[in-house]
Amino acid sequence: MNKKLSILLCLTLLILSGCRASGNTIRFGAADIGGMYYSFANTFTELANEEYENYEFEVRATAGSSANLRLLSDNYIELGIAQADLLDNAYKKNSNLRAIAGLYTEACQLVVKADSDIKSINDLSGHTVSIGAEESGTELNANQILEFSGMPSSIVTTKNMDYIDAANSLKSGDIDAFFCTAGLKTTIIDELSKEYLINPTTLKDTFKGIFGQPIGSYMKEYRIRQAAILLRQTQSTIAEIANKVGYENQSKFATAFRDVLKITPAEYRKQNSGE
Repeated sequence: MNKKLSILLCLTLLILSGCRASGNTIRFGAADIGGMYYSFANTFTELANEEYENYEFEVRATAGSSANLRLLSDNYIELGIAQADLLDNAYKKNSNLRAIAGLYTEACQLVVKADSDIKSINDLSGHTVSIGAEESGTELNANQILEFSGMPSSIVTTKNMDYIDAANSLKSGDIDAFFCTAGLKTTIIDELSKEYLINPTTLKDTFKGIFGQPIGSYMKEYRIRQAAILLRQTQSTIAEIANKVGYENQSKFATAFRDVLKITPAEYRKQNSGE
């Protein structure tokens, strides 16, 4: 039986509680050049440097989520981005970690050339695949997917590469595919799509064929399901929860919540207050 797995992840901006900046410099751990982390970190630091005259914000390229969590604990950086699925274990090791903002939802994507014979995870058998840089969230997700799909290292050759090296190796034929955990709009994948004439509509149709609904509808339902968990399990206000799952406008959040669960957020919380 074919097993299909998509990991959708909430991304979090972290800080170490009680941390002290290196002089007046705030070091921001991002990830590899070409990914959304790096783009976000650069935009964030540009805006922060305009806003705060007494501090200088710097972007530090890292391997990604796992590395950022370690570098925060080692006081090498003061701010970092990490996948939410890594936070629980990290917090158990260092309770001084603090999440200060939810950023956006990611997807773990498998990238191949348009003419590749790889059409599913099962087709990776006998191929060479990049699983992301060491200590990256991509590496963790890729290994989870391969293990879940019954793809041990004996039948799939894996390599640790950042997105730039992976994209170049895919173009040269040194690897057959690469995993990429990032936002659904990623520079590296966009550039490869243009070079190899991969039609974005085809990607959307493939997603719909697997999951039975368009990406937009899937993401909307995913966010609302996450909001429902927060309504049941936390004391956060509805406005705070709306912001955490990506809705800046509380009215739009309430409308989306009612569309998916057929009830308002307030009514849902009241019905589930005994849990």
